[in-house]
Amino acid sequence: MKEQHIGFNLRMLQNEVMRFIDQKARQKGLDKVTLSNGWILMTLYDNRKRDMFQKDLEAECGIARSTVTGVVKLMERKGLIRRESVPDDARLKKLVLTEKGLQVRNAMAEIFDECEAVLSAGMSKDELNEFIGKLQQLRGKLLT
Repeated sequence: MKEQHIGFNLRMLQNEVMRFIDQKARQKGLDKVTLSNGWILMTLYDNRKRDMFQKDLEAECGIARSTVTGVVKLMERKGLIRRESVPDDARLKKLVLTEKGLQVRNAMAEIFDECEAVLSAGMSKDELNEFIGKLQQLRGKLLT
């Protein structure tokens, strides 16, 4: 039997998830929005009750500083987010969703929900929780 590799299978799954989401986004006219844009919009929305900065996106989305900087600049140019000064420290710029960003976030949330439904179809709640737990356990091994 052929040897199975966890990393390879995870990469193949990631490719299929990206393809699914990209196709659905194009169907909704969101062809200028990337998968990472979608996750960042979701993260900003989920944390809208507090100030969010680039360093927070790095931590919450697992994205490198240099990547976040470039993605945030592009998202700003697309009109999805804006940077606002904070009263306590003029050097700090919090990230805020624009109205367009909120609309795109809502459309992406529908796509993400559809993808999750397809991926979890046929799994019980316990099986799903166990699977996600295993994924988190694997990720944790690489973070230490």
